[in-house]
Amino acid sequence: MRRRESQDENIRTLTNHDYIQLSDFHQEPIRSFYEIQRSIPFHTVISNNSSKYGDYFSVNFEDITVYTSSNDLTNLYIGMIDKNQGVIISLNIDVHRKLFEDINWGFGAKKMSMLPNAGGQSELSEILSCEIVERILGVELDKTEMEIDYFFMNQPMTDYLVSNRNLSQFALGVSVTRAFSYRRRYTKHDAYRLLSKKLSGINSSTRNILNVRIWKQILHIWCPSGRVANIVRKVYSKLPKEFTSNTIVMLTVVNCKWYFEPGIKSCGESERPILGG
Repeated sequence: MRRRESQDENIRTLTNHDYIQLSDFHQEPIRSFYEIQRSIPFHTVISNNSSKYGDYFSVNFEDITVYTSSNDLTNLYIGMIDKNQGVIISLNIDVHRKLFEDINWGFGAKKMSMLPNAGGQSELSEILSCEIVERILGVELDKTEMEIDYFFMNQPMTDYLVSNRNLSQFALGVSVTRAFSYRRRYTKHDAYRLLSKKLSGINSSTRNILNVRIWKQILHIWCPSGRVANIVRKVYSKLPKEFTSNTIVMLTVVNCKWYFEPGIKSCGESERPILGG
């Protein structure tokens, strides 16, 4: 893979060769950063930027770069292996492709784009969410929204499930949403309303899913800017534990208009694509 060079001269590069494994979920949390490095997929390059604000990392793919901090990587690992620990992490996604269909989509994203969900066809935000989650955690799409069975109908639903082939009896649920207000500034009230609704819905859907054993769920929140992500993070820190336990909140700022302007797949284009084979 051709390495994407960083413009920051202070960045150092190292490589890793393993994913977080779902078979580790029964173990006690491992808090050292040496262990958290196991979370990075084998086909990536990690860049490290040390500064007075801490360590910042970029996971470089040919078509996408994922930026995060060492603290968030550590919290992600703790959240993954501790079933009852709720955590919040932040990611920044830089998409290097102009067109939606030019991203190197995996099988899960392609499948999701061609199957219906409860609202019709899968949203672009759900498709890219699946791609990012698969790449970062080394998991695979298990079930789309309409393949999940529930004990009670007309209750909150999970958008999709992912699992690891080495431990197929457990799955991770993922619910996808956007922190976005149309033509006005996003506020703390917006963030509270979003988090309280989605987190309570996740707790309900986890108890209600019939056809798979859920380890825990991820609430994947797409944010149009770092300012919005910071508002959501601050509101999250004040929520009671009954809302936040057993959920990983993944705030993701992305440089795409697909998520915040319906019908747009790239600059100047409006036709929604179906991903090819």
